[in-house]
Amino acid sequence: MFSKKTANGTRAAWLLTAVCIPAITLSGGCRWAAVLPAAAACGLIGFCVLRLCGENLSASRPVCLLQWVWLSVYLGSIAARSADSWEHGDTYPVIPGILLLLAAFSARSGAKKAANAGAILFWPAALILGIVFGAGTSGLEAEWMAPEWGAPDPELLPLLLLPCLAVFLPGGGARGVAWLPLAAAAVAAAAALWIGGSLSPSVAEEARNPLIFYSESISLFGVAERFEAVISCVLTVGWFAMFSLVLSTAGTMADRLRPGLGQWGVWICAGLALAQMLLPLEVPPLFSAAVSLTLWAAVPLMETAVKLCRQKGERSRQ
Repeated sequence: MFSKKTANGTRAAWLLTAVCIPAITLSGGCRWAAVLPAAAACGLIGFCVLRLCGENLSASRPVCLLQWVWLSVYLGSIAARSADSWEHGDTYPVIPGILLLLAAFSARSGAKKAANAGAILFWPAALILGIVFGAGTSGLEAEWMAPEWGAPDPELLPLLLLPCLAVFLPGGGARGVAWLPLAAAAVAAAAALWIGGSLSPSVAEEARNPLIFYSESISLFGVAERFEAVISCVLTVGWFAMFSLVLSTAGTMADRLRPGLGQWGVWICAGLALAQMLLPLEVPPLFSAAVSLTLWAAVPLMETAVKLCRQKGERSRQ
């Protein structure tokens, strides 16, 4: 019992690090009234997938291949955003390339070790973000927190669907973290509200990285503090965890295609993502959201429905 609870806690911490920190980056420059409905929809979809589809969901080989290909394409399309973790200096493609390499090393031995690495980073990151957001309370302006409509960052939508990948990972525990997509959605909306209320929505939209820009204006105990470097490290940790989640799932899909192919699946996926990023081959964000919704949510739900229908048919014949 203790080991199962520990494993569920480790996986939850990993998924929170992988989804929430990049979500703060993408939602911070958007108006919270636009982020809230989109995030809520993704959260509810993710909750349904994790709750209904169970754990270690079996998938046919064509579906596994399609999932692996899309994970490679998606990772290549989003990887460049990790370069925004450092406000000063052009870190592209150095930061994304290094993070892809480190995440591949973390994921090559399976999701369990990748989860352990991501979980270790969760608590320091959560503590730092808590201090930074708490220290900025005095700078909130009610006028800037009024609802204003707009469009959320389209790359936020597939990011908030990433918890659905837990149903494909070995080791179980997906139902135990069904609350996590809702938590990630709440974090994304709260970050948009908090950062926009401190900087003003128009300033937040123009910032390269709104969270780093926000951290430049806060003070602790009445003394201005410089949190930019610390926040950059936290954001880098979040992108590393996100890359390791995608690569771990890609390795699982490759292993189901052919046992023993998992490590090769991880490295090839990382290599293709790096090549796509460097070329660059852009994927329309709305297309990315639609494909991610189909493969990470609709397909698991359909496979679960088919499985239940077959089980019901077998019982009726007995």
